[in-house]
Amino acid sequence: MDADELRAAFSELPFVDEQPPDYTWERHRWEIIRHAKNDDPERFLRWSTIEATMFPGETRWIRRELDVLRRSDDWTRWMEAIREPFFGSPQPMPSAGWTSGNLIHQAYHLAEWEFFTGRSICDLSNIYEFGGGYGAMAMVAARAGFGGDYFIQDVPEVSLLQEYYLSNVGINAVLTTETLDIEADLVIGCYSFSEIPIDLRESVLAKVKGKSYLFAYQDVFYEVDNYGWFREFADGRPWLDWHKIQVEHLPGRYYLIGG
Repeated sequence: MDADELRAAFSELPFVDEQPPDYTWERHRWEIIRHAKNDDPERFLRWSTIEATMFPGETRWIRRELDVLRRSDDWTRWMEAIREPFFGSPQPMPSAGWTSGNLIHQAYHLAEWEFFTGRSICDLSNIYEFGGGYGAMAMVAARAGFGGDYFIQDVPEVSLLQEYYLSNVGINAVLTTETLDIEADLVIGCYSFSEIPIDLRESVLAKVKGKSYLFAYQDVFYEVDNYGWFREFADGRPWLDWHKIQVEHLPGRYYLIGG
């Protein structure tokens, strides 16, 4: 998919002039369509909405995550996985210009899952990601050795960005805006399930059944008690070995990893 094809695809999506009032995903979707109409797709990773929702820059906590990856026994593998292709004009790390904050962050999520489960994504046959950003996790996973089928479920606006990005960095993924009825070796939801209504997350996870899970979440989002909800999710699946981890360098952020 090239930039003209992306613009054409966005032009077919419904759009109203009046912007949604709150900074929820309804508002973000509206903003993404506006960006696609008015801004350069070849620099989409500099769009303000993308930077605000999907692309952390160089921060103290990103540098810490990079240090953790560097100290791991698999550093050579992760180093190649987070090497920026620079498609979409991402902001590089000033202290490590060959990579970017978001690729580091995605690799850190996967490294945490491998550490706590004692398994490798290289051994998985399929992964189902709910809320896949612009496709960075799919790319990092493939570069880190995952060779199976990768599924991403997202809203139409973000799914188009995933198609645009992944097709230009040489990564194959099955993109869907509907929930698939599937059993996945790994279900990933990093700050995605925690930002949608409870009835929606439960309807998705009733159909997408995981042999293993990688969740990252905020303790509270718009007054929803995510900490309690994810604890109940784990308690309802006692056949898995669960790890509830507070992220030391991000107060109020947690992992729930089961496998």
